[in-house]
Amino acid sequence: MRQAEVDAVVAAYAQALGRPLVNGSRKRLSGQAAELLAAGYPAVWVAARAAEMPANGWTDLVLHCERSRVPVPGQAAPVGADAGGERRATPDQVDALRARLAKRGSGL
Repeated sequence: MRQAEVDAVVAAYAQALGRPLVNGSRKRLSGQAAELLAAGYPAVWVAARAAEMPANGWTDLVLHCERSRVPVPGQAAPVGADAGGERRATPDQVDALRARLAKRGSGL
């Protein structure tokens, strides 16, 4: 992890925020960015997540990255997901659901 990458993440947040950061916020965000980059997250991906935060009122970069649904470059899709990341039911799951619905009848 390089300081330039940490600075790029902080700059992405500040630019999206539209105003300068106070020192406490800059220090907290720098620490969180350093932690994520040290864990192996790509700097460009982390910076993009940082840029999303101000519009949504988020202040914790680590938590936001952990909960983000945006795939990390090179990350495998979740089990049962297609290439676009959408979860797909297996044919057996579809058949089981149809059987449960048929048992319920029309409900009228």
